[in-house]
Amino acid sequence: MTGAAIEVRVGGVPVRSLGYVGDVAFSHTLPGGCAEASWGMAGLAKGVASSVLRRGARVVYTVGGFPIWQGILSQPGADMESFSATGLFREASRFMALDNTGAPTYDLDAAIVQAIADGMPWIYDGGAPTGISTDKAEYLSDLIAVSSTAAAVRAGVGPDGRAYFRADPTTPTLHAVPGAGVMGQADDDYASRVKGEYVSALAGTPPVPSATAIATATLSGADELLYGTSMRFVDLKPRGLLTSTEANAVVSGMLALAGPRVGFTERLELADYQLLRDGSPACLALVREGEMVRVHGAINPGQSVTGSNFLDMVVAETSYVAGAQTITLAPLGLAPRTLADVLAVTAVEESFA
Repeated sequence: MTGAAIEVRVGGVPVRSLGYVGDVAFSHTLPGGCAEASWGMAGLAKGVASSVLRRGARVVYTVGGFPIWQGILSQPGADMESFSATGLFREASRFMALDNTGAPTYDLDAAIVQAIADGMPWIYDGGAPTGISTDKAEYLSDLIAVSSTAAAVRAGVGPDGRAYFRADPTTPTLHAVPGAGVMGQADDDYASRVKGEYVSALAGTPPVPSATAIATATLSGADELLYGTSMRFVDLKPRGLLTSTEANAVVSGMLALAGPRVGFTERLELADYQLLRDGSPACLALVREGEMVRVHGAINPGQSVTGSNFLDMVVAETSYVAGAQTITLAPLGLAPRTLADVLAVTAVEESFA
């Protein structure tokens, strides 16, 4: 089903009513949910368009009235012919983690509720993981990152505008037919043990770190035997004072999210007839981040043990252009092999601290 018609609405207005619409594209990422979207237009009535297509307006993509992407319009192109939007999850980087008195908080639930009260355009039905304590003011996005890691869940905002905190799936919802793609594997991000150094005590006035300790998490013996031993060290000291329980939760969450697996070196580019949902060709516009794809015929490092001739991957990124015959999927654990990927990974790692 590559022909599903995608409608673009800005501020509730179908943009096709303003002019010709083309080059509709969008992506999802994990964590994050809706990531980026873009489209082109021609034949705009400039006066009318400028009152609708303005920075900060809500952008919603739909298929048959069902939302598949939602975000905020960025500054339109100077020619008013090209437009881009960013997903709602990014709005968390514009708000501080504060409680209803305006004081810094590490209660993630309270921080999200207050950010929404202050204007963050999310819908929140609860379910945020318990916050990890901090002795500093920080952005909501940073609190979400460390709290989600400690709880071994991934955060995002979906096409319906609702925030979610979800564990990775264990059952595939999509199947790639044999020969559909090559899943080259790498051990760049594989770790069977994670150790983190954290501040365990403060002293003096003003208080400064006076002692550190090490928190450790280790894969099960069977997984470590299958994939080998590899250790990763993380510096948790920038988080400030942590209890041993909190520090152990963070390193255990890191290990759980990485999972007992090696990484991948390629993205998958699949046509709808190569990607099946419930036994039928998938509607490419509806494929989402966080879904599990079973790639049949792929080499599985554990094949000699389990006897399986498939590989399960969780989708970390989707990229689709309306009307295209294919969709591009990036798996969790994609090893950086281009300069852009290396820089992106570096930026993520630096933002965690």
